[in-house]
Amino acid sequence: MQLENKLGYEFLIERKIEPSEIMKVVALPQTVGWRYSPESHVKEWLCVCPVCIGRGDIKGRIKRERVEPPLKIPPYAELLERLKVEKDEVEIATLFSHIGRRRRKTDPYQLLAILDNSDNYSLSYLAIALPAFKHVNTFELLTKLCAHPDNEVREYSAESLLKVNKEKGLAFLQSLTNDEVISKVLTTS
Repeated sequence: MQLENKLGYEFLIERKIEPSEIMKVVALPQTVGWRYSPESHVKEWLCVCPVCIGRGDIKGRIKRERVEPPLKIPPYAELLERLKVEKDEVEIATLFSHIGRRRRKTDPYQLLAILDNSDNYSLSYLAIALPAFKHVNTFELLTKLCAHPDNEVREYSAESLLKVNKEKGLAFLQSLTNDEVISKVLTTS
């Protein structure tokens, strides 16, 4: 049996091997690798999905960061300044996604003061980002956005309201069941 790479194979011989038949014994170093995966220490990670790099894997964060470096999120004050002047919808969505990535204890009303109330897509992105705010005014702001004339703003606000406080949110949204957008959110939750 001539194989290119004999590592990782287990041979079963169904007879007794006599001492005179043993020609040589080799002690392998531990750095060769595991028996079933000899190349495990030199494997390149191509993907960061949970199958390739599972949650809690040894050095999982390092492997993920090697494939996809972590996103640098600017400070909150800089994000607010950029929101004041930004007019591009894609950039506004990006800024709100950065805001919504970290839990915040600040008052979310400062975001509403920045935005133009006639700008529906900005208010939709605000409603999506608001569950990251752990402030008493977050729930109140979302209830105000649930009364907005735009369907998307109301839908995202209702979904976020349930994320912030499910019990209080359900109690509030039950009073708005005549609104079909809110009713749709209630049936899907």
